[in-house]
Amino acid sequence: MKKLFLFYVLFALGFVTGCSRDDFDQESLRPVVPEGKANIAISGDGVINTRSTSGKVEFTGGYATGAGLYDGKATATVSAVPYSGYQLVSFTGGPVGGNTNQFAGSDKYSFGVESQDWKFNVSFKKEYSITLIAESGGQVTGGGVKVEGDVCTVAASPFMGNQFNGWYEGGSLVSSSDRYSFTVSSNRTIRS
Repeated sequence: MKKLFLFYVLFALGFVTGCSRDDFDQESLRPVVPEGKANIAISGDGVINTRSTSGKVEFTGGYATGAGLYDGKATATVSAVPYSGYQLVSFTGGPVGGNTNQFAGSDKYSFGVESQDWKFNVSFKKEYSITLIAESGGQVTGGGVKVEGDVCTVAASPFMGNQFNGWYEGGSLVSSSDRYSFTVSSNRTIRS
């Protein structure tokens, strides 16, 4: 009987210890936010540095401000600024566990924190110049400043009595069609 009792005690102790460990592991994954405060997090690709004292988060292509710990009744302002040669392509956010796209389409948002945590995501992309040169006898469209990963479509329209001979880059034919599409990954100079 004593062995059975000892078995039950050890089983119960193992069960309680196991449950407590699971609870502890789950608690350690959550950020520690003091009561009455709210956390605003800003993330994105290419994070370089986060300054907790100023709320500034630096990325490869720019920076965002407004991250940090706020009083639960405060008004917060978050913003995203691209560096020269980069464009802000996305800056979205919202309350954690709520509509993560509550804010979208701008580079700056002000809102009441309302004692809840907020998460924002920012994306900067490198700019490239697509230069088009039209030989006499036609016109070209579709060039300009584009961002990395965009699909760029250039078009040539020969004047009456002229014929389109193709798109050339560095002396090599890249397309014989009057419309040429490519994914932007570098500066390019293309002649028609």
